[in-house]
Amino acid sequence: MGKGAGTTAVASNAVGSYEWRCQNTYKGHKGTVYSLCCVDHLVYSGSDDGTIKLWNTRTYENLYTVDVSSDRSVWALCADDEYLCSGSGNGTITIWNRRVMGMIKQVNAMDTESGIMGVWGLALYGDMLFVGTSSVVKVFSVPDLAYVGDLAGSDGGQSNRVRSIVVSGSVLFVGYNSDGGGSVKMFELFGTDGKHQNLQQAKKVREAEMCNELAKPCQMVGFTVLDTDMFFVSGSNLVFHTTAEQLSTVTTRLPGANDGGHQASVHALCVDQEAALMFSGGHDHDIKVWKMVWCQGGTVGGLQ
Repeated sequence: MGKGAGTTAVASNAVGSYEWRCQNTYKGHKGTVYSLCCVDHLVYSGSDDGTIKLWNTRTYENLYTVDVSSDRSVWALCADDEYLCSGSGNGTITIWNRRVMGMIKQVNAMDTESGIMGVWGLALYGDMLFVGTSSVVKVFSVPDLAYVGDLAGSDGGQSNRVRSIVVSGSVLFVGYNSDGGGSVKMFELFGTDGKHQNLQQAKKVREAEMCNELAKPCQMVGFTVLDTDMFFVSGSNLVFHTTAEQLSTVTTRLPGANDGGHQASVHALCVDQEAALMFSGGHDHDIKVWKMVWCQGGTVGGLQ
């Protein structure tokens, strides 16, 4: 594992600024890191090397590796206190007992009425698993993985492909990608009470086109949400920042390759909400660990 020294300011005043600093690098994957998720100070990573790896965010150890190469690339991951869910390029959805990493059930969604052609995004909310497909979000019940139906309002049409899904609080964020740029839709799930029988109570509350720091449309390859802050990647080694209130306004970005960031395009992001850590995975096979620090007068004055 190597350590980086990259920083970027995300807020400032007369006496200092908040900056994201690269704390460490997880190494071990032999392919592009396409998916990341974090729970209980543990990070799960999925790659096109056909493995899922588990990392301790405090000791930086690789605790174990699961070979799922029969499912091809691991394109999507999500987890809660009990389950880990993985989605693959061949349309397979797998639900695991997170404590012992034992498989509970696997569904080849390409063979069901849902018609999934590869799984790019996953998110858990109550007993519902939201699944990103080519253009729409499908919903499956947990843990039996029975197909419930489509999320109303999530169909992006033929030109928009779902690339990432995140739940923050009771809000579901869905990121879409197209040749002309990217967009985000927000759905309020509070009315569902976390039960798949109440799926019809999910409501789309916002939609916005995404832009880069030059206010030009940009693709939406992956993103994560920390409180009201959104971080997203668009096919380069840059990580952009905006807020849930101003989705289309990009204010800054994490450092590039020369500042301790990735040496190739970034494909996955996730956050440890409690520790205020962010993780990024890329085509360089690495996973970077980022932490926000307060810099006073040009020096680090203490972690916030």
